[in-house]
Amino acid sequence: APTTQQRLDTIKILSDNGVFVRVMIMPILPGYTDTEAIKKIATQYGARDFKTKQLNYFSIQELKKKYFIP
Repeated sequence: APTTQQRLDTIKILSDNGVFVRVMIMPILPGYTDTEAIKKIATQYGARDFKTKQLNYFSIQELKKKYFIP
C-alpha cells in the first residue's frame, strides 16, 4: 500500500493537472480518526471533495442472522 506521503503526492499531481480529486476517508474509527485534520492537509494538496464511511462491524451472531447461517 502507498504511504501517506505518496497518496498526498498523487493528489497533488492529479489536481495540478486538472483532475477533480475526491478523497475517501474510511474506515472512520470513532474517537480515533481525525477527519478534519485529514481534510485540511488533503485540501492543501488539492483535494476538492471528501467522502467518509464509518467502520462497519458485526458480532458473529449478527452475521449469522443476516446471512442465514445456522
